[in-house]
Amino acid sequence: MILKLKQLLKNRPSAQLVKFIPILNLMIGNYITVTESKLINCLLRIYCVSVFISVIHGYIQYINTTITFSLTFHIVEYVTIFIAQFINGENCLKIFITTLQTYDRIKGYSKIPLFDYNTWIIIAFILIFRITGFILRLGSNTSDKVEICEMTVMLLSMDLNLLTISVVYMVCYGRLKLLRKSMERNDVGINMAMGNSVEQTIRNIKTNVRYYCHLLDSVQKIDKHLQLLLFTHWVSHVTKMFCILNDFIKSFLLSMDYFKLFRILEVFHCIFLVFGPAVIMEAITSEMNQLKTTLCAQLMRNTDESIRFELNTTLQYINLRPFKCTICRLLPLNIHLPFAIVGVCITYIIVSLQLTHLSG
Repeated sequence: MILKLKQLLKNRPSAQLVKFIPILNLMIGNYITVTESKLINCLLRIYCVSVFISVIHGYIQYINTTITFSLTFHIVEYVTIFIAQFINGENCLKIFITTLQTYDRIKGYSKIPLFDYNTWIIIAFILIFRITGFILRLGSNTSDKVEICEMTVMLLSMDLNLLTISVVYMVCYGRLKLLRKSMERNDVGINMAMGNSVEQTIRNIKTNVRYYCHLLDSVQKIDKHLQLLLFTHWVSHVTKMFCILNDFIKSFLLSMDYFKLFRILEVFHCIFLVFGPAVIMEAITSEMNQLKTTLCAQLMRNTDESIRFELNTTLQYINLRPFKCTICRLLPLNIHLPFAIVGVCITYIIVSLQLTHLSG
């Protein structure tokens, strides 16, 4: 059953998803340049500004009638994403995928799907959380349904922010896994007498190194945009998680009601949003470590000097240019970062509860 599900997800049209995400971004008011026509681009900008003003107005009306202090931090992320897209207008996902597909044809990966089943699982989680939250808000009867729809548009914009980050790094994770498996197939036996085998192994190593270099170059082309998306994503959702956990811990001993049920969903949603990119980067780091282990093992087993030279050069290049991600060039994105942030949040929440108790 699981194998059938994996095969089904692998056969999904990845190219259509890459086209659908920018279209959905444009529909909800995030400007993207789609043509060279200045008139069409001008009309699209006017449309995006109109959607932006409508969403901000509806969201302000929503927070005036609903106790959602923590959600106000989403305004910063939404406005930042809108301004960045409005000024830049680049479709970073399309740029990344188009560049990578060119290198895939050279390497022979053109028929391999861009997304594996893990990417579709992430997309499913995002959809489930957003649809569930939308249904709970509609059933709360605390505000006008139009205001809820406008607020959902803003939250959907931030979901697409996370989806863009996740898709880029999940594609990199899949390609690094293919690269590692290709390296593992190197013929590096102790007694290599065939010259053709040596030349083929050297050719394979060089091809893999070039592809690794091209993969990093593809990410580098959209690095500034990814840095902005990551920074706004983390600042918004870490702050939101702190406020929600604070409210939740203060009231969890009281009787459960509809609002607290929605708060519980938001807690899990925030944890997913904060941990998601870090988990993906940790998986990429794990693949990089396995690749280094494979190269070291082949370097130890092989006696041919030409192959040993190529393996050593590859290992040095990977060490000098590792695949890593940092937020604002300061905080390395890995699995330790969200745990540290959650620990700091819980510490400050406990301190605030003690101060509240003493002042009361």
